[in-house]
Amino acid sequence: MVRLCCGGGQLSSILAANYGHLLLNYDNYMIRRPGFLGQDDLTPRSFDFVLTTSVFEHFTKREHYDFVESLVGPSGVLGLHTLIREDIPNDPQWFYLGPVVHCSFFTNKSISIMFDQWGYKASVYNVESRLWLWFKDDSTTTKELVEQANARIGGPAYIYKQGFVDYWK
Repeated sequence: MVRLCCGGGQLSSILAANYGHLLLNYDNYMIRRPGFLGQDDLTPRSFDFVLTTSVFEHFTKREHYDFVESLVGPSGVLGLHTLIREDIPNDPQWFYLGPVVHCSFFTNKSISIMFDQWGYKASVYNVESRLWLWFKDDSTTTKELVEQANARIGGPAYIYKQGFVDYWK
């Protein structure tokens, strides 16, 4: 399995050190560091798993989102960690605006449009990590694995849905 993590690389480091998972790293907007892939290392539809952590809220153009998604293979999974709400507050004091550079905001409706346009079939949401996993293929195996994980931990930490999990309403 070829895995790609988009972002600063902190999560990749933790997963490698604590769990032995190797994720390739790419971030087009940071100074290229050792171990990070460059633009020329990325082949469309070549990754089984692409994980973006706190990346989408910094993009300003649809083509940036489309580029990241274009890396996901035909039966791959896109991991997405960003804030998604039912509506965006009309409040200049909203915490998410703050002093950071968040310039894109997502509602359940806007993100589900991209989900559908990109051809995803099912999603899993983890409440604690606020992470969505979007699946190009919707197999019963995914739903069964979610049910097993929830049974093992004794609670509904993972939510499965055919379509987009619009958890934050």
